[in-house]
Amino acid sequence: MGVLVLRAAMQAECTAARLMRLGREPVLAPLLEIVATHAPAPSSTYDVLVATSRHALETLSFDAEALCGLKLFAVGERTAAAARARGFLNIGAVAKDASSLLNDLLGSPHRWSRALYLAGLSRRPDIELGLKQAGRHVDVLVTYEARAASNLPSRVVEMIRTSEIEAALHYSQRSAALFVKLVRDAGLETPASKIIHVAISQNAAAPLRGFACDLRVAASPDEASLLAILGRAPQRRADS
Repeated sequence: MGVLVLRAAMQAECTAARLMRLGREPVLAPLLEIVATHAPAPSSTYDVLVATSRHALETLSFDAEALCGLKLFAVGERTAAAARARGFLNIGAVAKDASSLLNDLLGSPHRWSRALYLAGLSRRPDIELGLKQAGRHVDVLVTYEARAASNLPSRVVEMIRTSEIEAALHYSQRSAALFVKLVRDAGLETPASKIIHVAISQNAAAPLRGFACDLRVAASPDEASLLAILGRAPQRRADS
């Protein structure tokens, strides 16, 4: 029985390796392709940097030396690791989610007034709205776009149709909503709804409510917690 990995290809490969160590069969189905926007370096000056996704750092298409001295506030250890790899060593805080990051920014003893938010084209508005409501200036530099797939891979369609998929791993609200749309477009709503759906957060789970018969949400928004749920689930046989 396969486990669908519904995330961008580069990250999906890492997840596949972890699944194999758990004795599971990964089935990669990237629904979003990460594409750099080639945004130019900002001309303004800032006090702090903000990043909520590793993609925002990995897709920078300019020499970021001028920004590397700024204190960076990040969501997640992977984002922080990507920042360090690009030379951003002054990490102010690593938060578990955007809400916690906003609290870290507003409560920071580091005095600042202007923030540069490195982000994707499609994103939740929480950080920007929260900072603006608190009277802080924030500019957004869109460094990447997550382009949506137009259909599911043919192998995945057939495996869902023949009940060869045990579980599906969901990493974002957008990709979960896209998955629901694509299976409905393919006429696979009934078999797909019977898969075990495991979401990394309540936000990622939202599009699956009312669709998934068995929906489980990670205790914290990280892959270790996501895979822990799968590790506790007994493996199903294809003929069960």
